Amino acid sequence: VAMDGNTAVIGATQTNQVGAVYHYERVGGTWTEIERLQPGNLGTFATFGHSVDVKGDQLVVGAYQDSATGHLTGSAWTFQRVAGSFVPRARLVQSGVAAFHGFSVALDGAGEYVVGQPIGTPTGGPSSSGILRWYRPEPEIGTNYCTAVANSYGKTGQVSAIGSEVAANSSVALVAYDLPQNTFGF
Repeated sequence: VAMDGNTAVIGATQTNQVGAVYHYERVGGTWTEIERLQPGNLGTFATFGHSVDVKGDQLVVGAYQDSATGHLTGSAWTFQRVAGSFVPRARLVQSGVAAFHGFSVALDGAGEYVVGQPIGTPTGGPSSSGILRWYRPEPEIGTNYCTAVANSYGKTGQVSAIGSEVAANSSVALVAYDLPQNTFGF
């Protein structure tokens, strides 16, 4: 569970066998569920929501049993609040053997995330002492000129690009949001 002002996020690691995070907002003293966050490409028993932190419009979620690389390496997901909803920005993974990346997460509210894993040895550190990794999210790039018709959720689907504007960096991702659950963006 994490809270910042009138925003609360709650991890539920067993929802649909992969985990989910529930986003609540307090308005006039009453807490209301806004959305359930559950990325579609999580591995079974990923434990998405094991660790959460929220600051302002930023959210980071750990899924320490995610098998993104074919092993139980774990992952952490970053989200940005857009028009009241948290939109996925990046999936932070480590390659290699089981490390349980995402066992713990934190953010500073100014753009930096830290993700902990209990397995691993830091450079120059004691053997098997665990590792902390720091991340700074990629900036949003480009301008969205496309306007869409409202969907069955009453929202207009959106697409944004995040990453580097330098093609040689090979780090651009397209993110679709405000779509009905389990649908594709076209």
